[in-house]
Amino acid sequence: MATIKHHSPIYLWARLSEMEKVIWASAYAHAAGSASARARKADQTVRTLSALEQLREGDIGPEYDAARSNVMLDLPEFEAWYRVQLPVSRGSSAHPPSKDQCAKAYERYRRGLGDFY
Repeated sequence: MATIKHHSPIYLWARLSEMEKVIWASAYAHAAGSASARARKADQTVRTLSALEQLREGDIGPEYDAARSNVMLDLPEFEAWYRVQLPVSRGSSAHPPSKDQCAKAYERYRRGLGDFY
């Protein structure tokens, strides 16, 4: 018989990322029922999103990492960083991005700042 290890809610909360904490709190606030039912719903929401994150396919660009890190860059700084970071993240065989590709990546980065705020 497997042993189930129970952790305190404080320990579990500390292990969540900032984004997961916001999602958990939002799910809890919008759920109906008792406090424990709302907490279970919030827990399930975070678990579901974590599972989806694991299944996500495709390569997201380094611009999302910069947004997730909440690094504030203007376009010239971003372009200089992106021209170095893209080959690092994709391997040395990656072609350097064009000015247009940098501008589009910068727009994704700027939108991403709001997602990870």
